[in-house]
Amino acid sequence: MKPLVIPFFLPHQGCPSRCLYCNQGLSAGRRPEPLTPEAVDRGIRGGLASPKIGPGRRVEAAFFGGTFTLLPRRRQAALLEAVRPYMEAGKVQGLRLSTRPDALEPEQIEFLKAQGVTTVEIGAQSMDDRVLAAAGRGHTAEQTRQAAGRVKAAGMRLGLQLLLGLPEEDDRSRAATLSEILALAPNEVRLYPLLVLPDVPLAELYRQGLYQPLSLDQAVSVCAEFLQRLTAAGIIVTRIGLQNEPRLDRGVLAGPYHPALGHLVRSEVYGQALRRVLNDRRPDRPRVVFQVAHQDLPQAVGHERRNLKRLLDTFRLEELKFQPDDRLAAGRFAWNGEVFSIWDRSGPQASPSRSRSILP
Repeated sequence: MKPLVIPFFLPHQGCPSRCLYCNQGLSAGRRPEPLTPEAVDRGIRGGLASPKIGPGRRVEAAFFGGTFTLLPRRRQAALLEAVRPYMEAGKVQGLRLSTRPDALEPEQIEFLKAQGVTTVEIGAQSMDDRVLAAAGRGHTAEQTRQAAGRVKAAGMRLGLQLLLGLPEEDDRSRAATLSEILALAPNEVRLYPLLVLPDVPLAELYRQGLYQPLSLDQAVSVCAEFLQRLTAAGIIVTRIGLQNEPRLDRGVLAGPYHPALGHLVRSEVYGQALRRVLNDRRPDRPRVVFQVAHQDLPQAVGHERRNLKRLLDTFRLEELKFQPDDRLAAGRFAWNGEVFSIWDRSGPQASPSRSRSILP
């Protein structure tokens, strides 16, 4: 079960400069109330009243946006200490924040650990120095490696945030970034295909024809590759794409924005796994029935039944059905008594791994 996160936003606060693409007022939403310890206290009390909190569900407080660890130390301490009573009482079990890799020196790590921070999310964005420079990030991939190592050595959970489709990025750059992220072995990753937002330098580059964002199909394909590889390595992908908000719906100038991007990506991963199995096994009958976990049924069928239609056409099937089966865990499906994982591409002809049948 995913934790319930009580978020607090500090758009642009603490940032040493403005990145080429960044408009956090739009992407994170404007908050009319200044973020004070009192506001944090009110927010946590409100969050704890949510009906979504059930037995055994983890609750976390989170500070997002800006560069938390470059805020004045007194302000950092005041905001973090506002959470402490709820953690000591066992009502909040986690405390996370996001920051830059060049704002996590050893002394800062010690401070966060002492304040009870449990997860640090680092805005890595890319592991290609050429791409980082083009985006105006002001840090290097090596600083991300060092910061990630410090967070893990301190015993805190490590999260990495990646922007896909940055200027100067290409297939080789993305592949290298993915390999590096896998080597860093974070606990979790967020994937954000880059959008062109108003009032940022990237918007002018786009208008001049000097930058072209990923198309929606490209973004789905790229994110599907990252999701599959990361999940197979035991790394949790906590988010794909920005939070859907009315302001964002109206404000995006260009780029692969979709209110259900995560569903599109997970459906693509599922469809690829189904195709691998059918390629490997080559059905000898024109009718195929897959058993899938109940919660996976929308991803198996695909957005607007895309997976269903593609498989029918590709393999010239007369009929294709997906039957929910309570015996299957999420991410697993069965065909002809064999069980497959959508996350594992190993085996003959890159087919998903096969286990002993649990189905008659």
